[in-house]
Amino acid sequence: MDYSIFINQKIINKNSEEGVVTFFNENSVSVKYQTCEKSYNPNVAFKNRFLKFVDDSLNELIDKALLEREACEKQEAVEIEKNNQDAIKRVKLINKQFKALARKNAIMKSLFGSDFDYPPFIEFQQKYRLLINKKKDLFDKPIYRYY
Repeated sequence: MDYSIFINQKIINKNSEEGVVTFFNENSVSVKYQTCEKSYNPNVAFKNRFLKFVDDSLNELIDKALLEREACEKQEAVEIEKNNQDAIKRVKLINKQFKALARKNAIMKSLFGSDFDYPPFIEFQQKYRLLINKKKDLFDKPIYRYY
């Protein structure tokens, strides 16, 4: 959005004070009143109708920009939620595969000795070390060992 069209435009606040916009960008609006100069957050000031331009066409541009920004924020929130759900599914799948490989590793150790390391299990542990939950479940079935 081109914010330069808003500079040097007359603006009125809720207290019926008239001022002129001296600076405008997506993060702040500076308005020079007769007595002082104040800065506002444009999202809050225009959304709550604290500030209004004298020219209605400029108010419509601001409203349209605010609606577009809200739509983008909602879309980002939906996308973030979808990514979180995908991450949860991925971690569950990784932990399921880890349990299966851990069982195979235990069986291989019982067959070939305790110093044997099952290579796919070691590679899997190194690759997904931050995602693996190594806490033992209370209801896991024990792995039988032969002595």
